[in-house]
Amino acid sequence: MANVTPNSIDGNAKPPDQSHLPATIPIDHPWLSRLSQSAILYHDNGPSGSNEIHTVDKEIYGNPSYPILFRIGNGGAGYTGLLQLLAEHYLSSRRHQFRIGWVSNHSRHTQAALLADIVQVALTYEPQNEDLAIEEGWCRRVCRAFNDHFILAGPASDPAGLRRRGDGVVDALRAIAMHADGGSASTVFHTRGDGSATYFREQKLWARAQVSTAGAPSWLCTHAVPPYQALVKAEEASAYLLTDRATYLTAKRDGVIPNLRVYVEGGAELLNPCAAVVNVKAANDPAHMAAWEFAEWLASDEAEGLVRGYGKDWSCGKALFTVATQDEFEASESLINLDI
Repeated sequence: MANVTPNSIDGNAKPPDQSHLPATIPIDHPWLSRLSQSAILYHDNGPSGSNEIHTVDKEIYGNPSYPILFRIGNGGAGYTGLLQLLAEHYLSSRRHQFRIGWVSNHSRHTQAALLADIVQVALTYEPQNEDLAIEEGWCRRVCRAFNDHFILAGPASDPAGLRRRGDGVVDALRAIAMHADGGSASTVFHTRGDGSATYFREQKLWARAQVSTAGAPSWLCTHAVPPYQALVKAEEASAYLLTDRATYLTAKRDGVIPNLRVYVEGGAELLNPCAAVVNVKAANDPAHMAAWEFAEWLASDEAEGLVRGYGKDWSCGKALFTVATQDEFEASESLINLDI
């Protein structure tokens, strides 16, 4: 694409007008598909998921005196502070005279927000749905921006005995279900049930473990809340849950989950890649070109350097993410049985 310079966009281009939008919009609203149709709009929202997509900025990055030029759609990485670091470094290092907004939705709703041009860059975690959108002709995957990683966490008391077993995630989930079926606890596993990437990965893992969660067994408790709040709920109930490493370490930094520990991490089954995708059916104007350029920058050595070190100066001293070319953490970054 053509190079976008500060002079070509600062003070001239405008992001799509969203002043007419309510704070949330139903996923089946025809306005979302005005630029293109997508099967993503009709996917399962999970047993407790919301049908509403958020449209307003959760945070805005950059000098408050400058206008917002484009928006990033994402869920978990925004709450960890990584989006702020990337966006503010990008803006200041290039002396851009605009701001970047962040609109928070889980991965599938973020794709719908991209479809509707609510956001101009989407950072999503479901490669199969990204492939579907590409096949439909309205989406392009610009790069893999970074990797988050799922982990299986639970109470320090470890009632299912995961610490001594040392199993992979599938066997660990089976052990949790067997422990619960033994009648020793009424609720031992928390799920978000919300149609998020975490929920659907969880469902695949339960299926591999040959454990049925149909009918919401008594040992399975649903809290349709964002990842950070899901960790707090599990802390309060001394429950196990599948979560992502970055949010877990953020909550550890904040001191809100002192009782939770990590019992399973690593491997392809728990890799959570984050792709930067754009809508090729949206307007080809300077604002969208600037969003595309930012998406391309996420694959640069400069951006990778920020990702690689993020979180290492926190109290836990562990990196939150790996760069796109690194599917696994080094052994020194392990969280297993770490007493933090």
